[in-house]
Amino acid sequence: MTSTAIIPALNEEKTIGAVILAAKQSSNISEIIIVDDGSKDDTFKVASGFSVKVLQHKHNRGKAQAIKTGIEQSSSPVFIFIDADLIGITGIQLDGLLLPVINKEADMVIGKIDRRNRFSETPKIYKHQAHLSGTRVITKEFWDSIPKIYKKHYFLESALSYIAKKRGMRVKEVLLENVSHVIKEEKYGLPKGFFSRLSMFVQLGIIFILLRIKKQ
Repeated sequence: MTSTAIIPALNEEKTIGAVILAAKQSSNISEIIIVDDGSKDDTFKVASGFSVKVLQHKHNRGKAQAIKTGIEQSSSPVFIFIDADLIGITGIQLDGLLLPVINKEADMVIGKIDRRNRFSETPKIYKHQAHLSGTRVITKEFWDSIPKIYKKHYFLESALSYIAKKRGMRVKEVLLENVSHVIKEEKYGLPKGFFSRLSMFVQLGIIFILLRIKKQ
């Protein structure tokens, strides 16, 4: 069974190269699609230096829309979404995420970044952070069944986790040991990073309500 890696990216020139290399090292990824979601840095240029398909939004349209753009360019039955700001991810770890879905042992696999050494993270946050993880494996069938209203902004990850649980799907969580990511405050600076995080939490609040008042 073939799978496609969809890597949405916004201003990730420093990390995207290593993420692409990890995807290329995976023995279960047959296609890699990068979607530059309106980056202002050299993300598109860096990604174009690899033998992968690189798509580009002229303007920022949001992570979920970037994923949608990538999926529309692929006919694979299985997709792995990989955050472009991951640090330390390997091809072997990506295979570990893919195989349970490929072998039909799970319906969705979520990769949890390793937060155990982040002193700012409480155990409770660490326990539940998988619901927001952007690195996960799903089938095209599941993707097609998700209502369009959830395929935008920061809605997607929460919707995938919630709907899968409501439907009784088999969801596996895998800890990506020694894998971290660039937090918003590091990426954009403290003021802009803070407001970006605030916007994320507002949207997560909205999706929390939508998922519970709409019939899935």
